[in-house]
Amino acid sequence: MNRTPHVRALLCSVALTTLIAPAAAMAQDKPKDQTQNDQSVVEEVVVTGTNISGVKPVGSEPVVVNRDEAIRMGVSNVADVVRRIPQVQMGVGDDVGFQGGTSHQGYNGSQTETVSLRGLGSAATLVLVDGRRPVGSGAVATATEANQIPLAALERVEVLPDGASALYGSDAVAGVINFVLRKNFEGVEASVRVGNQSGGAEYNGSITAGKRWENLGGLGAGNLIVTYEHQDRDAFAAGKIARLRRDLRSQGGPDLRLANDAATSGLSPNIISEGASANTTIPGADNFTYWGVPAGNGLGLTPASLALNNPNLIDSADYIDWTGKQNRDQVAAYFNQQLTDRVELFGGATYTDRDTYTRSLANSSNVALAGTPFFIAGLPANQQVQYGSLKDGQVRAFAASSETIGGNIGLRADLFAGWRGEAYYNYGRNEQCDSCVTGVLNGTALTAQVQSGAINPLSSAPLTATQMASVYGGSKFQSRTTLNDWLAKIDGPLLNLPAGKLRAAVGGEYRVEENANRNSSNTGPTNAEQVLSTYGGSAYERNIKSLFGELYIPMISDGMNIPLIRSLTLSAAVRYDDYSDAGDTTNPRYGLTWDVTDALSFSGTWGTSFRAPSITDSNPKAVTSGTLLPGVPNYDPRITNGVLPAGVFGPFGLTNAALLLGSNPDLTPETSENWSVSGSWKKGGLQLTATYWSISYQNQITFPGTVAYLAATPADVPANGGNYRGWGQFVIPIKNPATCNNADLSTADPKLAALLQGLNYDFVSGGGSFNQGSALKNNFCRVNVVLDSRLQNVASVTQRGMDFSASYSRAVGEVFVNGRLNVARVLKNEIATGPGQPPTEQTGDLNQLYGGFKWRGTASVTALWKGFDTTVMARYLDKMHASGLLDANFQPQPTKTISSHTEFDLTLGYNGEFKSPAYGLKSWRAQVAVTNLFDDYPDFFATENGAWNGKYGLPFGRTASFQLTGRF
Repeated sequence: MNRTPHVRALLCSVALTTLIAPAAAMAQDKPKDQTQNDQSVVEEVVVTGTNISGVKPVGSEPVVVNRDEAIRMGVSNVADVVRRIPQVQMGVGDDVGFQGGTSHQGYNGSQTETVSLRGLGSAATLVLVDGRRPVGSGAVATATEANQIPLAALERVEVLPDGASALYGSDAVAGVINFVLRKNFEGVEASVRVGNQSGGAEYNGSITAGKRWENLGGLGAGNLIVTYEHQDRDAFAAGKIARLRRDLRSQGGPDLRLANDAATSGLSPNIISEGASANTTIPGADNFTYWGVPAGNGLGLTPASLALNNPNLIDSADYIDWTGKQNRDQVAAYFNQQLTDRVELFGGATYTDRDTYTRSLANSSNVALAGTPFFIAGLPANQQVQYGSLKDGQVRAFAASSETIGGNIGLRADLFAGWRGEAYYNYGRNEQCDSCVTGVLNGTALTAQVQSGAINPLSSAPLTATQMASVYGGSKFQSRTTLNDWLAKIDGPLLNLPAGKLRAAVGGEYRVEENANRNSSNTGPTNAEQVLSTYGGSAYERNIKSLFGELYIPMISDGMNIPLIRSLTLSAAVRYDDYSDAGDTTNPRYGLTWDVTDALSFSGTWGTSFRAPSITDSNPKAVTSGTLLPGVPNYDPRITNGVLPAGVFGPFGLTNAALLLGSNPDLTPETSENWSVSGSWKKGGLQLTATYWSISYQNQITFPGTVAYLAATPADVPANGGNYRGWGQFVIPIKNPATCNNADLSTADPKLAALLQGLNYDFVSGGGSFNQGSALKNNFCRVNVVLDSRLQNVASVTQRGMDFSASYSRAVGEVFVNGRLNVARVLKNEIATGPGQPPTEQTGDLNQLYGGFKWRGTASVTALWKGFDTTVMARYLDKMHASGLLDANFQPQPTKTISSHTEFDLTLGYNGEFKSPAYGLKSWRAQVAVTNLFDDYPDFFATENGAWNGKYGLPFGRTASFQLTGRF
């Protein structure tokens, strides 16, 4: 991606800092162990879970992974650090793997990495950097990139797995993940890393430069730290992993290269025809007969020259990248400057430029041959040719790019009588191409070219350049998202209570979010590029006004000598948020911590949280699509049968339905009620903690199931007491007047006109292929019913579970040993997909989209001896039930229990120091990390979707990395 001038300036500052820092490093104190946290004169305290400085969060404390632990995990980015926490569950779009479809249905063409606490989806997890909200990204759906900062810039990550909207506002439903930057490092640190933990070979290099000073022009102490990191990652073809191949017969599964009338033909095409009986030769072909077309010019073909039920097939996994080729540059910077003995100036900046190229070969396109010059006499009249793009040297590819810049600047001051104040401005801007797709075969254009005789689809010869231009094209979904955020708060003691000081924090925030999209595609029989939306035409802005307050109330202290109560502390927080487009919401949160003794304590929280519709959810000009479905069966007397009246073919008529998808400006915030209780015991080096938690998540935004209308029976019709299986409110009868004119939308039924007003393109099929579009906006007078499948507030989730943690540390001679155990248990995960829909328990069900593991956990042991360190980590996933399984003959198999699965990781490191610096090098660290040490996989299973499920994480088996770090 082209870097803008201000970005170039930022990168130049990094280079300059890198050049001047070695001189400063020569005066540095003796370096410490490479994996130890940095110390400093100037310190900014960032604590997740409270707005009051100088106190611990009450009721629930964050899970903290410090820099030491993150380094010893052997991972390459901060997202993978977080994924080692059991409360984080993998879901659709949360890993680096490519996924097809549309954005709200799991599409991740840009390969944005997200994280999901409790498996509630990444939108219900608030990601922060130093306690500040970063800008989101996306054209069709808004997501927050988990890799906000380079791993080399991370001081620690704090994960609060509890609702926290009373503190931070929207999105903190399942909890908060706060990446805390390194702030207090002096010298230069450089690292290189080589590994393959994302599949393809990966090369990382980073450099961090820091400088502290005691006096700057009479202003006082300050510091500056800048980190730059570069990553190159090679693509990794899915076909390299047996579980990811489409032909699974060698593993006991089906051959998924062919299913019904869909297949991936090779360098020569196939002929197919649907018959009345099943194909007994090819499992999975159903009622379709296949003929393989021989290589050649495709002329003079007869049934005898074709290979009956011996189709030309290739395994598309060889042409699909599980992880695409990626280049990423990241910068993180922080500075702090004392202006007076009571006032300090602080600021920071982050920058990410990421380009990813991912192949994703599509299924062959089917073109009817009847009425064309290429019809083969002697074959059934409904014959179709399966035309694959591979013989033309074309593979559909997603070239995603994303550029994000963020920055903040503020003042922090000691005010009076122990009160502190803070005010800052926080800015973020993202520009990305979610889906810049090339090599897309336009089926509508191909059909037109075949019908005209311009293209012979039976030939195995590549098309000419002119022919390819007439049928191949692409699409671009580009987005621009901007965040402007102002916040001011003060905190300090209000009065003295018998147990201590009553402390308070109050503040306000004003945020402006902007989104605009520019979308285009090659579509229609002429394959012309059509502009679907422009930045100017889709620009959308909203503002959010917020007020918040918090109290820290010590009720009982140790000095009061009350039996069984060493201390008792209460906290109360509340926040009011007013969205210009989604309304207002008020959310409280209460916390209680009861220390029984020095060793034993109990705590609890209760509160409500919310997630506002994202800016792309609400922006009616973002992506709102529709298609006309003519001739749909209809039993509903409220709906006009615009095609055929009832009684011609049966007790139903045929009507014209319009299916709408996409954004909805009428959405309201999602809401949740969260509570938890915890107990903790610690003695010596041992600490045990157990937490019971509950989340009731209502009003969730999702696509409604209005397609139930298409499969309706007489019992589903309101006239017969039905409600379309709960989706009746989204089935909207339309009565266009006789004067309706397709050239003037205002002449349509007002209900239809209002719904179509913001429609910015017709229906888009999965993966960037636009060949199923219909000109709904130019043919709306035919519409008799609207199936409103735009985003709606219709779903709900009820979750309950327990978290367990244990840690033990002790010295055994010269060896220091630390052991940790973290376990999450889901007791309930009931999901209702819409109004009137009964909730279903999805825990332990592999086939459910949000069906997580009942048990998951990690156990690790770290040993330190002199300069050596060793960490062994076990990652456990509970058993799962898998249904919809198929054998090698496509025959359904009974539901299978997938056994529990444990993988082991090993990290070996050594930290060396020089008594006398060599070429300025004072200390160094070498590290080898092996993930999935024993190359284990879950039990084999195969469904129509393949033999891998993203809930198990990455499918690469054993991987390794080597990292070398030096400090100057």
